[in-house]
Amino acid sequence: MILPAIPDKKLQLYGEYLHAFEDTFAHRNADNQALARFNWQGIIGHLTLGESPDHTYNQVSDSRPRDNGMPGNASRFYLNEEWIYNELRTLQMEQEVYNQLQRDFADVIAANGGPQASWRKLAGDGNSRIGDPVYGGITDDKGYKSRSQSASGLTGVLQEFNAYDPNTHAGGAEAGEKAKVAILNKWLELKSGIVDKNGNPIQIPEYDKRNIAKAASERTRILGGIDLGPHLNSEPRAAD
Repeated sequence: MILPAIPDKKLQLYGEYLHAFEDTFAHRNADNQALARFNWQGIIGHLTLGESPDHTYNQVSDSRPRDNGMPGNASRFYLNEEWIYNELRTLQMEQEVYNQLQRDFADVIAANGGPQASWRKLAGDGNSRIGDPVYGGITDDKGYKSRSQSASGLTGVLQEFNAYDPNTHAGGAEAGEKAKVAILNKWLELKSGIVDKNGNPIQIPEYDKRNIAKAASERTRILGGIDLGPHLNSEPRAAD
């Protein structure tokens, strides 16, 4: 599969839309409830919840406090909360994004002979774990049970990617982030069949957090002179 050129402006704006759309899944509390828009928490986002909402993986301490006789001390996670739904809601988000890409880039997909990776190929039976397998099937004081990633055992690369916690890497979190992306790149190289115009496997480039200024200037270059229509071009617009 060789991807044809897609206008840079479309890719830039579509990527920004996806960021906001995906945050509707991520910006939730530990009980998977959306953060309110019109109170103090809605104004400051998930600042009071640390980075836990943004993680794709469940965050369950192996020594959390319990009221049912199970051993444990304070959780290592923010405010001692257990984030048991991150992998589930991340997989739901990925399926929604998959469906939207199929819809909004249907012409590109058709030009290349149809989809090369079905949802089943990416996510197996589409199930995702809740909690963490370390607890087996024990019901805890909140009434939920941990379970494996899939009742049938048929999972895909997305479940593997979502469940991987970079902080568990022996080389530290930065090395763990690279290892997490490597899960997807290995799948792209060995199983996807997607290649560039030179026949090389498509790979996800390394994200450099220090290059924020370069990313901002690249956005300006891509969107410079974009036609916003007479009702918008006639008036100066505030920067995003």
